[in-house]
Amino acid sequence: MDNASYHNITIEDSFPKANSKKDTFRKWIDNNGIPWSNDMLKVELYKLCKLFKPQQVFKIDEPAESKGYSILRTPQYHPELQPIEKCWGF
Repeated sequence: MDNASYHNITIEDSFPKANSKKDTFRKWIDNNGIPWSNDMLKVELYKLCKLFKPQQVFKIDEPAESKGYSILRTPQYHPELQPIEKCWGF
């Protein structure tokens, strides 16, 4: 599967982004039982979050696996790996 944004929608978008507020990082860390201190800067909290970042689960993976299929994601910017790209010329 290519890396189109509509193919890669995650089930939970709860992991904080780099531009999230400091309280968001603290809440995520607390919810995951990770020790931290009140004097940590936002950058340090984000680095701590990234250390424990869960693997992404995509919405399309679950229905595909329930039918016996597995999704193979190809690297970005490699159209030669996409079979449909060979058809566009015809």
